Amino acid sequence: MLRSLVGSEMCIRDSPLAWRPDGFCRRHQAADAGADPTACLGEVGRQRAACILGAVTELVVTAYQAGERLDVVYSAVGMLERVSHVSPFRRLTCEALNTCNLDALLTLPTEIPERHHDQVGLLCLTLLLDPPFKTIFTRRFVGQYETFITRMMATATAPSASKFVDRISCQLFHDSELCLELAQPGSTAGEGGLVRLLLEIAGNLLVSGTAVHPTGPANMRQVDNTSMMVNKQLFGRVVTDLKSVLVHQPVLEYCLSDDGLTGKLLQVVGITQGLEPQVRKFGQHVEYESNAWASAFVIQHEVMSLVCTITNGLAALCQQHRVLPQLLLNTLSSLYLAIQQWSEGSSLDAELQPVRTRMAFVSPHIPLHRAAGLLLKLACADHLSLDKDQSVGTLLGPSLASQIAEHPIRTLVFFAQVQAGMWRRNGQSVQRQAIYHRNRFWHDTGLDMDLFLIQVASVAMGCTGKLLDQIVSGFDLEPLLGRGQPLQSLQSEAVELIPLLLSTLVQIVSDRSHSGMSDYERTKHEVVQWLGVAGRTHSALAECLADRLASDEVLDQILAEVATQQPGQPAILFQLASPFRDRIDPFFSHLSQAEKETAQQNLSQSRRAALLPRHCPALSCSAAHLLCSPSTHDLLLRVLHGLARGLDGFSPGALLPALTLLGFMIQAETSFLDLEQASTAHWSKTAEVTLSDGFTVTCLLYTSPSPRDS
Repeated sequence: MLRSLVGSEMCIRDSPLAWRPDGFCRRHQAADAGADPTACLGEVGRQRAACILGAVTELVVTAYQAGERLDVVYSAVGMLERVSHVSPFRRLTCEALNTCNLDALLTLPTEIPERHHDQVGLLCLTLLLDPPFKTIFTRRFVGQYETFITRMMATATAPSASKFVDRISCQLFHDSELCLELAQPGSTAGEGGLVRLLLEIAGNLLVSGTAVHPTGPANMRQVDNTSMMVNKQLFGRVVTDLKSVLVHQPVLEYCLSDDGLTGKLLQVVGITQGLEPQVRKFGQHVEYESNAWASAFVIQHEVMSLVCTITNGLAALCQQHRVLPQLLLNTLSSLYLAIQQWSEGSSLDAELQPVRTRMAFVSPHIPLHRAAGLLLKLACADHLSLDKDQSVGTLLGPSLASQIAEHPIRTLVFFAQVQAGMWRRNGQSVQRQAIYHRNRFWHDTGLDMDLFLIQVASVAMGCTGKLLDQIVSGFDLEPLLGRGQPLQSLQSEAVELIPLLLSTLVQIVSDRSHSGMSDYERTKHEVVQWLGVAGRTHSALAECLADRLASDEVLDQILAEVATQQPGQPAILFQLASPFRDRIDPFFSHLSQAEKETAQQNLSQSRRAALLPRHCPALSCSAAHLLCSPSTHDLLLRVLHGLARGLDGFSPGALLPALTLLGFMIQAETSFLDLEQASTAHWSKTAEVTLSDGFTVTCLLYTSPSPRDS
C-alpha cells in the first residue's frame, strides 16, 4: 500500500517513509517475501499459465530479434504488461523471460518504432515489482549500460533509448547489498565495477563535449555546443545513476577507500574545473553572444550535485563515529592534490598572479575548490571532536590556503567588475552568470561557498595580511595598501572598484552562511533581509528562500517572530517588525545592487524614526584574523583619507562599507592606533568627509591605555 504524503512537493518514489514492508492496511498485509505467489494457482493452473505466458514471451523475443510482425508483437507486449499486474502471472512472465533472451528486450533494434520502446519499458516496470527478477534484471541492465549510452549519443535514436533508460534506471539501485556487489571488480558491470564504469562514461562524455581552450591556459576547457547539446543530457543521466549508487553508505565507503576510484572521481570533476573561461572584450561589442556558458553551468550543477551526495554520505559517517573519519581526511588530501595539479597547469597561477582588469581568462566554474569547501565545512562542524580553529589549522596550511583562496577571489573580482560595468561589451551573458552565481537555488555551492573558502583561508593564514594582499591585488588596487605607492597612482578604471572591494570585505567578514549558524538561524536571517527590502506575501517570500532550507512550518514560525501581517489584496502582506529593522544588512550577498540600495534606505529611515542603534552581528573567527591585520588598518585609513581629500574617483559609495568595516574592527577589539604611544586617554580624528548633500561625517577614535576600552 502506498501512503500519500499530502502537501509534500517531493518525489516519494525513493523515500523510505513512503513504503512500509508490512503495508499500511490492517486487512491487506504484505505477503511473505519468500512465499511463492503462484501457489494460489494450483499445480495444473500454474502449468497452463506458464505454457501460455512462455509461448507469448518467446514470440515477442523472437519477433523483435528478427524485426518482423511488429503489430502483433506490440499487442502481445501490451497483453503481458496487463496480466503482469497480477502477482502470480508476473512471476511466471519473469521466469519465462529468464529462460529466453532477456537482453533482446534491453537492446531493441534502432529501427523499431518508438512506441515499442515505450511499451517494453512499461512491461519492464511492471515486472520489476517481482524482487527476484529485479535483482536479475539489474545485473543484466548494468551489463548493457555502456551500450545504452552509446546508442543514446546518436541523435536519431536518443529519444526512444533515453525514455527507456530514464524509466528503468530510476527503479534500480535501491538495494545496498546489490549495489556494493556491482561496484566491486568482476561484476556484470565489467572488470572495474559499476562505479568505475559510470565514471569512465561520464569522463568520456565531458571530454568529447569540450576541448582545451585554444588561446587560454592549458588547464581550461571550452564547451563544444554542437556535441554538448546531447552530451550534457546523457551526462546528467549518468550522474543521476552515480548518485543513486553512492547514496548507499557501504558503497561510498568502499569507493572512497579505493585510491583508484577516488582519483577517477576527482578526474571527472577536474574536467569541469575552469570550464568556459570568460575573456573581457575591449573596443567593440561582441558580434555574437555564445550560450556555451549555460551548458557549462548545467554541467557544473550536475557535478556539484554529485559532490553534495558524497559529502552528505561522509557527514552520516562522521555522525556515526563522532570524530573525523580517516576517510574524510584522505579525501581532503586527494582534493588538495587535485587543486594543486590543476593550478600548476595554468601560467596565471605560477606565482598566484591576480586577475587584473585587463587580464583575460577567468571562470566561475571551480567545482574542485567548492568540493574542498564542502568537506572543510564538514570537518569544522560542531558535532566533531576538533574545534574550528584547530580543525582549520590542522587541515589547511598557510601556503595551501592561499592557493585555494585564489580562484574564489578571482570569481568575486570577476562579478564585481561585471557589476561595475567593466564587462559591458561582452553583452548579457556575463550579467546572467552573475545572477546565477547568487541565485537562491545555487548560491549554497556558488557565492556562499566562495565566501566560506576565503574565510577558511583567513583563519589558516592568520593575521599576516597576505590574504588581504591577494584580495586587494585581485581588484588591482595595490596603492590602497600604501607601500610607497601614492593614491594618485590608482587607475581611473580601478578606482570604480573601491566600493565593491570594501563591500566584498564586509561580506567576507560578516557572512555566516556556512559557519556558525544553524539552518533555522540562517533561514531567519534570510527572511529578515528579504523583508528588509520590501514587504512580501507568504508565497513570494518562500520563493526567495532556498528550498532546502525552510519548510512551510519553519517559515511560519519565523514569520511569527520577525514579521507583522498587513491585510492586502489578494493576499496578506508580511512586513518586517520594528525590533528587527536594525538587523537589515545592505551588504547581504544574495541581494541585487538595486535591492541593496533599497535596503540601505530602509535601514536609514528606520534608524531616524526610532533612533535604533546599529546591530552588530556576531563575527566569526575568520573575521578577527582579517580585521586584526595591519594591512586592513592601512587600507581603511587611506580610503577614508581619499574620501576626505576628495580625490578623483573616491565616491561617497565607499563611505558606508568603510565605516562598517571600522565598526567591525572595534567590535573585534582591534587597535586602530598605536596604543603604546598614547600616555593618556584622548580622542583622535582620523578623517572628515563632507557629502554632496551637505552632511559632514567625522571619524573619531577614543584611545585609552587599556585596549579593551578603545
